[in-house]
Amino acid sequence: SQTIRLLPLEAADGPTNMAADEALLESAAGGVASLRFYTWTEPTVSLGYFQHAAERAADANLSPLAWVRRATGGAAIVHHRELTYALALP
Repeated sequence: SQTIRLLPLEAADGPTNMAADEALLESAAGGVASLRFYTWTEPTVSLGYFQHAAERAADANLSPLAWVRRATGGAAIVHHRELTYALALP
């Protein structure tokens, strides 16, 4: 059976949240499963791994927002007043 480490709920900016998710991924590679719930301290656009930053800059609704790059694919997501989670499994 696998034990999953549950981390405390935290609010942070985009770079801090993405760095924490990356740390979970590295832990999972080492055999540690983790679940983390978090919120965002400011409205933030997260771009998928293959998405061009110019797409965000060209959108008048997205360009004024802080932004980060996700390690996963997919389209742009605006994070604001939400509960986000990351589950990293070995």
